[in-house]
Amino acid sequence: MAKLFRILGISAGALLLLVLAGVIVLWLAVDPNAFKDPITSRVKQATGRDLHIAGDLGLSVFPRLELELNALELGNAPGFGSEPFATVEHARLRAELIPLLRRQLVVGEVRIQGVNVHLLRNEAGENNWQDLAQPPPGRAAPDAPDAQTREQAAPNGARALASFFVSGIELVDGQLRWEDRRAGQRLHVRHLELSTGAITPGRPVALQLTFAIHHQAPAVTARIEMTGSWALDESGETLRAEPLEIQLSDLKTDRGLSAAAALQTSLDLDLGNATGSLDPCHLRLENLETADGRAGELGLDARLAVDLGARQYRFESMELRLNGRDPRLPGTELAATGTAGVHIDLAEQTLDVEDLRVRAGDLRISGEARGSQVLDTPKYRGQLVVAELDLRRWMEQQGLQAPATADSATLQRFSLSTPWQLADGQVSLDGLRLRLDDTQVKGALRLVSLTRPGFRFALQLDRLDVDRYLPPRSIAASEHRPPTQPAAPSDGATRPPQPAEESPPTPAPLAWLRTLDLEGQLAVGELKLGGLKGGPAQLEIQAKGGQINLNHHVKRFYGGTLDGELSLDARGQEPRLRLVERARRIQADPFLRDLTGKSRLTGTGGFGADLRAAGRTQSALTRSLEGQLDFRFSNGTF
Repeated sequence: MAKLFRILGISAGALLLLVLAGVIVLWLAVDPNAFKDPITSRVKQATGRDLHIAGDLGLSVFPRLELELNALELGNAPGFGSEPFATVEHARLRAELIPLLRRQLVVGEVRIQGVNVHLLRNEAGENNWQDLAQPPPGRAAPDAPDAQTREQAAPNGARALASFFVSGIELVDGQLRWEDRRAGQRLHVRHLELSTGAITPGRPVALQLTFAIHHQAPAVTARIEMTGSWALDESGETLRAEPLEIQLSDLKTDRGLSAAAALQTSLDLDLGNATGSLDPCHLRLENLETADGRAGELGLDARLAVDLGARQYRFESMELRLNGRDPRLPGTELAATGTAGVHIDLAEQTLDVEDLRVRAGDLRISGEARGSQVLDTPKYRGQLVVAELDLRRWMEQQGLQAPATADSATLQRFSLSTPWQLADGQVSLDGLRLRLDDTQVKGALRLVSLTRPGFRFALQLDRLDVDRYLPPRSIAASEHRPPTQPAAPSDGATRPPQPAEESPPTPAPLAWLRTLDLEGQLAVGELKLGGLKGGPAQLEIQAKGGQINLNHHVKRFYGGTLDGELSLDARGQEPRLRLVERARRIQADPFLRDLTGKSRLTGTGGFGADLRAAGRTQSALTRSLEGQLDFRFSNGTF
């Protein structure tokens, strides 16, 4: 037995000496740069592209196997110019030598520095990377092995390599440029840094990725950091990342938007079926600020299921939280939450939003939406319902100042229900149903442009008391009260009269008047304005380019009729106003009682007015007022 162990020991020692001798001879006799031509030839055969190795190759075999590559350059696809497709400044790989004798691959470190990849799509829609997934001309793609071939090859493959281990992969100072000349888009990924933990079959791999992006048209810059633990099952079909965190910082756009975001989720991806899920998915958008000073935070919780093959995406149990602030409303913060289910089918180009629920204090909004041709010519339609609420109390809850009205009991009942459509940049509300206090409104409303708002409408109101919504008399009187003189000095001394301090007159908003785009009809069953009552009344309005015309016709007005037209021309530096009014066959006594509170005149008659004025302030309009007034009463008594 001792003789046997001695023979085995001598044999093992001889084998080890032989291996060491071979390593030393290989290290001394072999020039690594002699492998450049075989490597470039192999790449040319596999990809059809030229590989240039400008730097030296480094090879070390003891005490560990180490390979270094410098200044690599992979050529571009034919027809995409002479600029290289990819370049690498430096790459290094280290592997332990002794484990290779046991059919074990133990890689100590893989480091790649200065990777620069340029992805390009030309005006014809062709890209410069598709050929890498296809065999070069003249060489057919290998047939996929059948199940029996894979089963027979598996034992041999297992004997060829029993196991492998990589201590980590490090990518330093990488860049990726994406250019779509057809769509006019450019994306530049800079400072790309990638590092992983140990890589071994059947165990999760820690991964950290950071980079900065710069996108043109529209201009967007941001920094992104991703961390997570990734695992691939033994079959190689299921990929899982848990937890997965993505941080987005320094987000800025050319429209003045800035924000930061954070995503926390768990990813499951079936590589064979191209399906997966993000469950749960927590998204936070913080430090959101617009160019005009509006700010807020946004939170999203959901479960996302995706089918990449069918191009379907489904958000389930989605909850959205919003907190917003507007500098135009100091001390006001809007808080709202919403829930919905969303299904997106890009293959059919459809979008479905189901069971939409939005809540902001006492405000309750519900609805649904469906979109078609969302990638080509988007068209959306749905239903929107606002449950009845006390609008005045809700505004107070949100820190908003409710308008002061002559009747403090107004704005206490509000509700809305309407179908809606969005197509070709226009929003249509056909079948609108709205209630405000004692007034019910129905009809149609259309927004003709999302970029430059213009409205078309045809609305019917059962009754409307305008006087209830006018400012209280105390506020209206204070606006026209003459300025007061300063009080006499308390010491009895005589002071020269001082001119009264007058606030500067408010000019007419010419710029706003010129942007008005309105056209529509308003029918009111019962109308009250300035104490006068009438109805049914028909009002027509047209406003375009600074010209505004309002025509009205009251069918029953104190036993007669009332017709008139109000026109405003704001195209010039000085607005011009004209009012034409004509009342026929009205009863004098009830008319005067409602207008003045008393009457000393009875009988049937009428009156007319044709008045003109010009000016940018109310006082200027009053000073320039001119025109004609006339009235006539028959069978009257004073």
